[in-house]
Amino acid sequence: MEQDEEETKIILEKRLARMMNGCGLIVAPIGLVVIVFVEPQAFFVAGMCIAIPYLVLLGKHFSDRSDKGNIVITPTEIRLGKSCCANGPSTISWNELGEVQSATNTSRITSSSGGVMVTQTDVLYLSKKGSDETEKPYQVNFSRWGGRYVKGHVGFYTGKRAIELIIKLRDATSEEERMEIIKNSKGRTLIEHKRRKVPFRNRKPILCKGCGINSVYDTRIPKHALKCPSCGSNKLSDA
Repeated sequence: MEQDEEETKIILEKRLARMMNGCGLIVAPIGLVVIVFVEPQAFFVAGMCIAIPYLVLLGKHFSDRSDKGNIVITPTEIRLGKSCCANGPSTISWNELGEVQSATNTSRITSSSGGVMVTQTDVLYLSKKGSDETEKPYQVNFSRWGGRYVKGHVGFYTGKRAIELIIKLRDATSEEERMEIIKNSKGRTLIEHKRRKVPFRNRKPILCKGCGINSVYDTRIPKHALKCPSCGSNKLSDA
């Protein structure tokens, strides 16, 4: 029963953000060690400059691992997690969902060393039907690193692709139709993807024009038969 429930929903998680933050958590200490070897006297200053951004990154890493930031899509509704929706946790049924829009917010973060890092976050705006102009739409911070993965699957969603899926589900005429859309929108499972045995010499990374994800393909397979494991498209940039 639990497996059937998992099959009829899509959970969009910040897996990419976790991986990016994890890389930062590894690189920062290595950089500090290199500084110590090159200039031991600079250890204290370098440590202070790295410490604050490192703690922020560490907190962000564990926050992105939490289910509170997930977006859950089912045949009846879309559920917005506590830490991904500026309006707080919310559930919107497809029948009451109205206009769907997106934007890109740019923010600047200044570190203790005076450096400035510019980040861009894809934001989705969901409105309920019948809401007036004074009622703010639900603001969903979709992704800071370009997109979200489907939990347990290879499926990758940019903000644009997520909106296309949401509109498609909103406009579907029945719950059965939505179940079919969800079933076909997850991509290959991670277990199935990892089981592939492709020799190193036959591996080739190719960008999918449909979902914007880079995947490794088997060059022994004819080009016309290659399909993206994320969205199933054969519109590959170098196929």
